[in-house]
Amino acid sequence: SAASDVYKRQTYIIKPGETLSQVLHSYNGANATVYIQGTWNVNGNITPQGIDIIVLNGGKITSTSGTFMVSDKSSLTVQSGGEVNCNIFSTATNVVIKNFGTIKTKEVSGQNGLNTGTVLYNASDALFQVEDKFIITSSQIYNHGTISLTAENAYMQANKTSAACLIANYEKATIKGNRIHCLLYTSDAADDLIGV
Repeated sequence: SAASDVYKRQTYIIKPGETLSQVLHSYNGANATVYIQGTWNVNGNITPQGIDIIVLNGGKITSTSGTFMVSDKSSLTVQSGGEVNCNIFSTATNVVIKNFGTIKTKEVSGQNGLNTGTVLYNASDALFQVEDKFIITSSQIYNHGTISLTAENAYMQANKTSAACLIANYEKATIKGNRIHCLLYTSDAADDLIGV
């Protein structure tokens, strides 16, 4: 199908009203871009590789089972009005996630949750909602919006062996949860830390 050869085409668009229910990959070191205006319904363990995924206003990624892993040489951008709803969310190393819309997941875990070198930018008015656990491994989170841990026993935990983990919570941003096991920088401290 046209979707399976996304690497040949460099760009693939899931149009409004359209639902795609297959895994997309880019091969042979070539990167491709997938624009989602409709719905990308992915179930089971999937790891799209070499794909810059852009969820546009009205677009959705849904994954009710398995792990949705933003994998090697990939990125995820969720624009305002875009949504990602998945069972388990994780990343490979050195992945960039920009959330201007909504990301909801049961847990951020998988191999290492937000894996080494991952950068999550959560914009003002953006929501990153985690029902259960949120594992962060040597990653950076720049939160200008809302990160919400919804279950009573939900927790956020950074790895204890690395100084490379940074969570910056800026002015008017919120991180809601009962159990947060990591060092958290707030607006002025975060600005001083990154030299703003």
